[in-house]
Amino acid sequence: MEIVLLILAIVIFGKTTKQAEKVEVKLIAGSILGISYFVIWPYVLYCLMLLNWSETHIQISFASMVAVSLLFARALIEIKFYEVVQVVSIGLFLIFWALSSIFDTSVRDKIANYTGYFSASLVSNYEKTELLTKKISSPTNAYSVFVPEHWKEHTHSGTSLPFYRPVNSTGSIIEFRPRCNNKQNYSMSKIVEGMSSIHQENETTSYQCFHWNKHNYACRVKISDNAGITRVRWIGANKETNHLLELDFVMQNGSQQDLALTESIFKTVKYNETADKSANCVTPMEWF
Repeated sequence: MEIVLLILAIVIFGKTTKQAEKVEVKLIAGSILGISYFVIWPYVLYCLMLLNWSETHIQISFASMVAVSLLFARALIEIKFYEVVQVVSIGLFLIFWALSSIFDTSVRDKIANYTGYFSASLVSNYEKTELLTKKISSPTNAYSVFVPEHWKEHTHSGTSLPFYRPVNSTGSIIEFRPRCNNKQNYSMSKIVEGMSSIHQENETTSYQCFHWNKHNYACRVKISDNAGITRVRWIGANKETNHLLELDFVMQNGSQQDLALTESIFKTVKYNETADKSANCVTPMEWF
């Protein structure tokens, strides 16, 4: 629909602008539309979707932006110095496009923060029943967490990666997945959206995101099925060190207290600021 509106606006612009046949005028208008469509609109759309605007209101917003862009292009054309305006317009398009590519993740996270995406409360209402005294470091040493002392380490035969479960219990399993211990290349909302979309027909998905403190953001994605199996995926990001991690919990018939325990464990996360940021991401296969 957006492409149709854009083409229609370009046709109308060409029919109503006397100088539209000139190459310089086409380049000026194209550059301004390029800034609007490829640089500004993706972030506007992202913001509107986080605010849960309807499709109709989104299309109206897009049409309004295109109209304003063409009016601005027409104002530039009236300056008459086509060659100079053309060079400036193309230059601005290239600069803005490059900046949006470089700072895309940080811009999207700032927009998410502004819209209240991280406004949930990271406070459990359930009483702690277990002491978290056993320190565990991630396979790449990107972070460490504390779990109950009686949780025993196991090694997955296929990936050779560790996971932990309570002794003499199959009720709760924790698998560590440092998705990245290098630069965070995706916005938190994009990661959550990807995780939430991967589920079976008999599963329900919910998520909450939190602004933990000045530099730390967190999201909890919970996936439950009809058999009483609940998977809780905690994603944490430190904006100061650009570290990203995931803690994966799978519970059979888990209680609210078990859910609170996953939060308590996540709160003990300590990022290793000296971890090698050039190391490859560790993404084991889905084996739970």
